[in-house]
Amino acid sequence: MDQVQRARLSSVVFSDMVRTVHGTGQEVSRILRDDGLNPAQLQLLLAVREAPGSAQRALGERLGTTPANVSMLVSRLENRGWLSREAAGAANRLWLTDVGQALADRLGAAQQAFMAARFAALGDDDLETLAQLLRRACDD
Repeated sequence: MDQVQRARLSSVVFSDMVRTVHGTGQEVSRILRDDGLNPAQLQLLLAVREAPGSAQRALGERLGTTPANVSMLVSRLENRGWLSREAAGAANRLWLTDVGQALADRLGAAQQAFMAARFAALGDDDLETLAQLLRRACDD
């Protein structure tokens, strides 16, 4: 494949990825709307569920968001009664409340089922290959 063909194919791949992410994001947003959440808030809830007591900054880095954005997400979730923060020196440690834990458990299971259905057309080997290729393409 020459450079021109590779550039064209790369553009097609990128367009397909954007369409997949955008469409999936819209579907997830519709599902979460009933609970008053957006995908970023859900991801933060799930991250805290996986690592209770984690530092706010570390969770922001894990999610790939700015400190200001994660602070805004935390404030909104805290105001809803789903998350609590505890000062630990210069850091804030994050914990799910009982209500937040129940919500994260319910929505985490729903998200897994949704994603499994979303990628059901791919066999196990294809899905693993796609995951490996995307990680490789995203590594700088």
